[in-house]
Amino acid sequence: MRRHEAALAFWLSCATEAAAAEARPYWNAQWGQPQKASAGFGLLLGRVSGEGLQFATRTALVELRPGLGGGALHAGFAPAALKTRAFAFGGVAVKGTLLRTWGTPGASLPARATYAGAELHVAWIVKGSIGMLWRVAGRGDKTRVLTWGVGLGL
Repeated sequence: MRRHEAALAFWLSCATEAAAAEARPYWNAQWGQPQKASAGFGLLLGRVSGEGLQFATRTALVELRPGLGGGALHAGFAPAALKTRAFAFGGVAVKGTLLRTWGTPGASLPARATYAGAELHVAWIVKGSIGMLWRVAGRGDKTRVLTWGVGLGL
């Protein structure tokens, strides 16, 4: 019973912080596999301080990233991020990823397949990401895919 009470207290404290959190927009651009060229638009939700140069700590994030080879929806956590009004240029983020392929995706993936998994993103102006996704819907030979990307922004 104590575990349930501790879990409830934790989630209530998170909900209280989320209710007082600010939503700050950001964008990024990258080249990688399997999406090829893509651009992301998202929101950092959490503690953000500063006006011109902003420092975000313990923030949740939601991002939509359409690309030539598919579209990704991310939900995740950024323990720390540096940003201007719209460009997150530094930080670390762990992102849960849902990817739907279309067109001619890279990594020998078929179009119209859906993959889910996690990615790690690290940025200091130049961004690098790596992750692993597993097929959850659609046809194809590959049941999992290694994702990677290089670009600008978090």
